[in-house]
Amino acid sequence: MGQRKQILQASRTAAKAGMAASMATLVYTGFRGRKAMGLHTWAGMALLGFTLWHVYLYQPKSKAATRRHAQQKLVKPKTGAPAVPSPES
Repeated sequence: MGQRKQILQASRTAAKAGMAASMATLVYTGFRGRKAMGLHTWAGMALLGFTLWHVYLYQPKSKAATRRHAQQKLVKPKTGAPAVPSPES
C-alpha cells in the first residue's frame, strides 16, 4: 500500500474513533443532567466536526473521479433491486 493510502486510512480510522468517543461522551453526559451541560454541548460540536471530517475523507479528489464514480453507478445497477415503475402506468 502506498504512503498516501496509509495516511488516508489512518485519518479515516482517527475520524471514526473521534466520532465514537464524542458519541460516547454525549450519551454519558446526557444522563448526568445539568451538571454536565457544558461538556455535553462541546461533545456535540466535536461530533459534528468529526462527522464533517469523516465525510470529507471519503470524497473523490477530482472532477474526473466524480464523473467516473457517477458513470460506474449508472453502468452497474444493483442486482435484485425492485423495478421502478414508469410514469405512464
